Amino acid sequence: MLSKPSTPQHILDLLEDAAAASNGNGLLFLDRGWNETPSRITYSELYEQAKINGSRLLDAGIVEKGSIAITYFESHWENVLWFWSVTAAGGICAVLNPVSNEPKTAAGQLDNLKSLFGEAPVLTTHKLSALFASRKLNVKTIEQIGKRKAVNSTVSSESPKTTRDDIAAILFTSGSTGHSKAVQYSHTQLIRSVEAKSSHLSTYDKSFMSWISFDHSACFCEVHLQAIYNGTDQVFVPTSDLILEPYRFFHVLSQYKVGYTFSPNFFLAAAAKSLESQPDGVNGVDLSYLSVIMCGGEANRTTTLDATDRILRQCGAKPHTIKAAYGLSETCSACYYNLESPDYDVRNNNIFASVGKHLPGVLEMKIVSREDDDPANPDEGLVFLRGDAIFKGYYNNPTATAACMTDDGWMNTGDIGRLDAEGNLHLLGRQKEVLVLNGNNYSSFEIEYALETAGIPGLEISYTAAFSTWDQERNSEAVVILFNPTEAAIGPKNMRATLQAIDKCVFTVCAQKPLHVIPLPKVLMPKSTIGKLSRAKLKQSFETGGFNDYVLGSEQAPQPQTNGKTGNGAKSLDSLPPLQKEIAQIYAGIVNVQPEDLIGPDALLSSGINSLGFMRLKKALEKGLKIHQEIPMPLLLRCHSLADLEYELTLLGTVSQQYEPIVPLATEGSKQPLFLLHPGAGEFLCWIGLLKYLPDRPIYALRAKGLHPGEGTFDGLQDLLDTYYKAIRRVQPNGPYAFLGYCFGGLLCFELTKMFEAAGESVVFCGGIDNPPNLKVTMGQVQYRTLMFEVLPVVTDMTEEQSNAFKEETAHLSDEEFYEALFTKFSPEFIENMDLTVPRLQAFGRVEDCMRLIVDKYEPSGQVGTTDIFRADPMPHFGSPPEVWKSEVLGGWRGFVREENVAFHDVPGTHISLIKEPLIADFQQTLNEALEKREI
Repeated sequence: MLSKPSTPQHILDLLEDAAAASNGNGLLFLDRGWNETPSRITYSELYEQAKINGSRLLDAGIVEKGSIAITYFESHWENVLWFWSVTAAGGICAVLNPVSNEPKTAAGQLDNLKSLFGEAPVLTTHKLSALFASRKLNVKTIEQIGKRKAVNSTVSSESPKTTRDDIAAILFTSGSTGHSKAVQYSHTQLIRSVEAKSSHLSTYDKSFMSWISFDHSACFCEVHLQAIYNGTDQVFVPTSDLILEPYRFFHVLSQYKVGYTFSPNFFLAAAAKSLESQPDGVNGVDLSYLSVIMCGGEANRTTTLDATDRILRQCGAKPHTIKAAYGLSETCSACYYNLESPDYDVRNNNIFASVGKHLPGVLEMKIVSREDDDPANPDEGLVFLRGDAIFKGYYNNPTATAACMTDDGWMNTGDIGRLDAEGNLHLLGRQKEVLVLNGNNYSSFEIEYALETAGIPGLEISYTAAFSTWDQERNSEAVVILFNPTEAAIGPKNMRATLQAIDKCVFTVCAQKPLHVIPLPKVLMPKSTIGKLSRAKLKQSFETGGFNDYVLGSEQAPQPQTNGKTGNGAKSLDSLPPLQKEIAQIYAGIVNVQPEDLIGPDALLSSGINSLGFMRLKKALEKGLKIHQEIPMPLLLRCHSLADLEYELTLLGTVSQQYEPIVPLATEGSKQPLFLLHPGAGEFLCWIGLLKYLPDRPIYALRAKGLHPGEGTFDGLQDLLDTYYKAIRRVQPNGPYAFLGYCFGGLLCFELTKMFEAAGESVVFCGGIDNPPNLKVTMGQVQYRTLMFEVLPVVTDMTEEQSNAFKEETAHLSDEEFYEALFTKFSPEFIENMDLTVPRLQAFGRVEDCMRLIVDKYEPSGQVGTTDIFRADPMPHFGSPPEVWKSEVLGGWRGFVREENVAFHDVPGTHISLIKEPLIADFQQTLNEALEKREI
């Protein structure tokens, strides 16, 4: 066992001590996949790398002693390394929790971050930096920092360290009911916490495992610091890997002889069920080394713990391996453990498990009665805690700190608890009426506000109540909604519509349908003298059967509608568009239903998916559809049909795995359908901003072959035209047709129009955006990779000399390697504005080179019946002044249109800026006027 420092003052002492032991223990990262050798770094190596990076941070003036630096990373390794690098530099690391993918929510989170920390640096990767740069935060990328020479290869051991009572680290609350609060940990708190946990749970020789993100207190405090304190191994597993295949939770514990880990109740149930469903079941799973599964984060059902405990024992685990636990971010994760789970609660017939007793020596606890508590039961009330394991307050938020801390150091946890006869704590709920659903917190007020501002017909404002109750089938808490119906909900049809709207709204907020939505008369929803509903009393009435007579039967329950975005009434999978079909097959695998059961406008709403399922679905779609960017979770929540999901994923740039040239951007409308032809890069996303300006019109975009790995590229222009011609006729068998192309797309419009006219079809609109008849002048013969060296001085702060130097430095690289290097040269703002990723750059390179070869061999010929050309100012490398470009170069189209039926439309901006904000508003007006003149 590791010899502990006698008087550790600083959390860096813990890592230094583990490094000094030279026992080879350290961290294992399973980010390469299950069958690959894990990445391993010893505590000694981590300590040395952290000191080197710390010296770089100091030398660059990014971190000073006692200053705060915020870290934000996707991988466990980067989180661990840069946490300790900031700490080694004498700074305070604030480990930021995941920023929402919903733009408005993300903006609020980042504005809150700036309000709390001002100009404190945000350390992140180049890939993630655009998120922070867009909100004007002080971003520093580790790629930039890593290029700096470490002036002092180590941070001086004689540099003054902070005292035990100074702030050591900052984590954030979930912020589900408002902006996240920044929880400050002192060195004393963290050190005393891990000392107490290790002693109380006898973990000195145990390996640890975490599969949740590093910003979570259960990962940072419960696993990471405790393992370092003990000097034992710790294993990090990507969350998504276990969410997709929960049974691997036990396989990892077995393979790496893990002694200590964490799991919330709902995931433990899912993992146990998943393991039992495997062909080999528990065979080969050895859990004899396992001594603690800290189970917290939500209510623990005794039957769940008991069932899982039996499985653990079959695998060789000792009795009472599961420890029902309780804690908060403010208490360094768990501070209560039931050392007799689940036997204690089975013996006492407890439906929900007790969390036992608090850590000895570092905590005191008292129960404080509330005004409406029964005075005859003094052992029930609010849980207050005090001691060394309690946090020092919220950073830069004295109001929130004062709201939960008393002058004599007691913290009001906000949890309602009861002590049983043996002194064990039972949790009964939250003071602020928070619903804990699959480990996530949601405010009753948040759900009620969403319902009452959604404009739902039939719902009486101010008579809505949301609370949670246990759902045996889900093995977790579930939402119950009570509401008073208005006249607009009278009748089965109207009531179904109201219930359907409530279902959708709740689903969007908390990723699950309500267990029950119950309409009640006002007499059963009495208000207090100040006009408030008592959710506690309503919940009690519900759970004792007081509202059973008002639970609606199946004839009034929400039913799937028969009309929606699909517009095809399809009930067979083969009749769906390719992307919808692929989505249905992936989705069905997650919710364990037949893909055909998901067909219909609101079928996904009734699929039975929950928040755990959404996490699995997110990763399954990203992997199955080979999406090169993260799918925002709110996107999944707002989709109630396959058509909804297809449309939203299309806006991200997603396409079917089977190459399909047509991307439907809008499938309904009374106006002439419009086909949009892509520029040289081959993608269709350039059109997305235009869609809102073209209402009531079916719109289909064409995408090039080669944008996704394995597709190959077109074998010349005729191969491309034949493919597009057949695809367009498949979508619209007969004319008239309307085409609009951007740059290279204008060439395609011209050639496709000739093909359709030759087939006897009418083309009523052939539009080209800033494209001359012969594109050699704009696209030229140069390869896309070479072109980038000319573009870099235009879109970055590089000089021509630096760009040429970069060209020489990368001459030996493959195309894939080159585009990885190129990506690092763009600013975060440019990456965000252009929506770039490394795979997208690589794809653009493949497709652009294909299109350039086509252009190099292309000579325009023949004529079409009509053409509309939209003229902007030329780019500098076009080699023509504006007046020459518009009158002579683009004017050359007059020779390729019969009866000179050509119209020229001048639009503001340049070739690149004309269909981007803010100029797109002017362009769309000109475009719509041109369409009207052609009577379409």
